[in-house]
Amino acid sequence: MGYFELKDGHRLFYNDIGSGETVVMLHGWASSSDVFKRPAELLEGKARIITYDHRGHYGSKQAAVPNMTLQLLSEDLNELICGLGLENVILLGWSMGAETALSYIGKYGTRRLRQLVLCDMSPKLRNDENWQLGMSLGQQYTNLSLENRSFEQLFDYFKDFLLKSKPELVSRGEGFIDQYIEQKRELCDWEALRCLALSLQEFDSREAVGRLNVPLTYFYAVPGSIFSPELDEWYRQQTKAPYKSVAFLNSTHDLIREHPEQFAREIELLLEP
Repeated sequence: MGYFELKDGHRLFYNDIGSGETVVMLHGWASSSDVFKRPAELLEGKARIITYDHRGHYGSKQAAVPNMTLQLLSEDLNELICGLGLENVILLGWSMGAETALSYIGKYGTRRLRQLVLCDMSPKLRNDENWQLGMSLGQQYTNLSLENRSFEQLFDYFKDFLLKSKPELVSRGEGFIDQYIEQKRELCDWEALRCLALSLQEFDSREAVGRLNVPLTYFYAVPGSIFSPELDEWYRQQTKAPYKSVAFLNSTHDLIREHPEQFAREIELLLEP
């Protein structure tokens, strides 16, 4: 573990373990590279696993800048890939990390990639009259409702998201959930989270999916995905590259933490013999 220095002088906390084919894993909103800790341990003897904390998150909290966007995160990813001299990368993104990966491909192409893995994420979160495969947690996730939000309002938004994406938390009680979010406030830059949530609501990477020229694998949760099960078929129809999907049974959107062994096995299957 260490820090990767970006061109703007900020640093990203990252982990680089193992040897062999390179897999770069991108975490989700308000999360961290810790989500991949157990799978990385399982894969260490089989591949080189690189994970890092996005700006404004955990070990990279101090790298937050005003008006953060997914495009900025994709620029950071490009700097990391180029700075470490990575080639033939298996790029994996979970949740917001998947959108970061698609933003990267939209801007920089796939020259340095061998495969793409998207984990439980739609290329467009906002539903409209022509798109119903976005987030399925209610109307407030369709409307742009995060501009000029106070901490208290964003707290409520985050709490609602947690309860809908991980309904088992209801049994833990409000005190546990409030404490959990307060901990996130300590570990993440709150303004960065607000800006990135807004960027996620505005983002549309469907065109990038249609232009993919590397194999695509889609991991999705059953029954607890926050997206329609029809999204799997949409990816299959839209991409011209080889495609496969993997269902993680008895899981929620947090499928990596819930099933780290299956996650590691599926990544191992993607490695070159």
